[in-house]
Amino acid sequence: MNYNAGSIIKAYSKRARLENDSESERSLRVEIPRHFLHNAINAGDIVLDAGGGAGINAAYMAKQCKAVYLMDITPSILNYANKNTKSIDNIHLVRGNIVDLMFPNESFDLAVCLGDPVSYVLDMRFQAFDELIRVIKPRGHLFVGCNSKYGYIQNELSQNNVKEALNIYRTGTTRCVMGPETHLYTVQEVTDILKKRNCRIIRTGSTSSFTLKDDSVSTDEWEALKEMEMTLYGQPEWLGGKHLFFLAQKTEA
Repeated sequence: MNYNAGSIIKAYSKRARLENDSESERSLRVEIPRHFLHNAINAGDIVLDAGGGAGINAAYMAKQCKAVYLMDITPSILNYANKNTKSIDNIHLVRGNIVDLMFPNESFDLAVCLGDPVSYVLDMRFQAFDELIRVIKPRGHLFVGCNSKYGYIQNELSQNNVKEALNIYRTGTTRCVMGPETHLYTVQEVTDILKKRNCRIIRTGSTSSFTLKDDSVSTDEWEALKEMEMTLYGQPEWLGGKHLFFLAQKTEA
């Protein structure tokens, strides 16, 4: 399958409000990476939030670093980002595509690309990784998330969708809930991509994809769930969630 930026823009334009709401609600999928980011950002960092969506993560990071450049491909999503971050002086919004970043080489101390962007770019995924790594300074960091091949297989089998599970196993692709075709990665695939591009992997993890509404569990139960997943998300036995993430450091040029 070939990457079609227009299909991504169309899908997210239709669901812009839902995307904004999903970034704001209580979800282990978004809270666990934010906890990890808290320990990865330094006060003087200039950060790229590629595919940054509605700006909730950017607002979180802006409290801990010098500046955040939030980039997204979808104008309606950037409209929500503008509303959510307009009072934060050190967030800068730009429209762009992760396969062709407009920034000069070695512009950022940290590049963040969470969620689905590197999964949506399909046949251009290697170019996307090249671009993300190009704009990071030597010894800077990349924090990237992607959809998990084995996590999606596990999810389909749990729902007795054997045909789709086998299709994912054979092709490494599926259609996500947003609609577009998405490439599903294994841990080994991303590890190889990063190592070939002179990046040293520091941490690999996996997060859940379920969302708990505010009234579904007590505050104590929610905190216990977060503590449990923060303990387990980097364990090999737990790398079955639908979303993987990797923290890597770019080596010296």
